Amino acid sequence: MNPALKLIKVFVLFYTLSYVTVTWFIDYFYPLPASAKRAARTCYTLLEYIATSIDIKGGHNHAV
Repeated sequence: MNPALKLIKVFVLFYTLSYVTVTWFIDYFYPLPASAKRAARTCYTLLEYIATSIDIKGGHNHAV
């Protein structure tokens, strides 16, 4: 596996954990309006999609 892809995977995992923690933390102590939560979720989904597409490319292209 490409070391860069491995690094991206670690980053995505770390990002996911921090996203969940931060979201819970904010929800618990300072409830945000639904629109702000929606915006955060959209950004997260976009990053997840990018990570997944990189992962798929990395899985099939062994020349990288």
